[in-house]
Amino acid sequence: MSKKNKIFTLQDWYDQPKSFTPTTYSRFMRKIPDSFSWGMGKGHEYSTETINTALRTARYNEKTDKHYPNATTVESKERLFKHHIDDSPARMFYVMSPTSNISMAGIDLDPKRDGSTTPADINEAEACIQQKVSCYGELSTNSIGRHFYPIIDFTPYANAYPRYYSDDNPKCFSYYCNLLLLKDPCSLSKVLKHYINSRFNVNLDGVKGYYSTYKWIKPFERYHLQRVNAAQLLKLPYTNSHDAFFSFLSSPVYSIADIQSIISGLISEMNYQLPDINDSELLTDYRLSNIFSVKFLFV
Repeated sequence: MSKKNKIFTLQDWYDQPKSFTPTTYSRFMRKIPDSFSWGMGKGHEYSTETINTALRTARYNEKTDKHYPNATTVESKERLFKHHIDDSPARMFYVMSPTSNISMAGIDLDPKRDGSTTPADINEAEACIQQKVSCYGELSTNSIGRHFYPIIDFTPYANAYPRYYSDDNPKCFSYYCNLLLLKDPCSLSKVLKHYINSRFNVNLDGVKGYYSTYKWIKPFERYHLQRVNAAQLLKLPYTNSHDAFFSFLSSPVYSIADIQSIISGLISEMNYQLPDINDSELLTDYRLSNIFSVKFLFV
């Protein structure tokens, strides 16, 4: 993908800005999300067809990860990140880029649609989520619910699996990240959703802003990428002050093992005995889970 979408590593996360301005916010934050899959609102700015047309027009070099500038017409720009934290009501929504080893895919907590949720219900659920997955949190788009942004280091998956998938290798980095985040029967999203919604009068909507997926194809002489999965958008952290920005930057960084441990703990608290879980409301079948047995290489 483009030069500004070079691999974002754990070291990059720790090489944080020393001050807060719209420029330092933009320069740091725009390195992490997918620059093609975004919107100034809950809908994607561009369709998959539009993006893939731009990506087909661009010519890629797989080894150097550089392309000709055609695709820049659909990329998010630095001004949009600055616009996100100005005084206008428009907000930027994002999904994770497969070039980011660090995930800030977020947990979306909403009131119930029947109107029965009270501010106290939200506050109680918020406190519980922070106890289980301590992370930066803020008001959701409607200013009633909450968004939580746990920071997860997926570097082991990046070391073990290709960044993008191909016909020869259908499993890739984003596939395994999404497995842990929300796709697996025992994913963080599904287990936490059941745990919270069974205890509080709220609607935990699950994990959003997860990883988009791209595929290498080579119809002629040159490789190019095509977006296969756009993922579900979530509002970019609205850290429009020094204190909020550095509260977000000081979030704990969870390892894959940390998240697996959190999931196991939640399941244990719900009095399910591993590996005999079979609850259609929570999990289709625990025996289908892969997140506790995924193998990766440390290279």
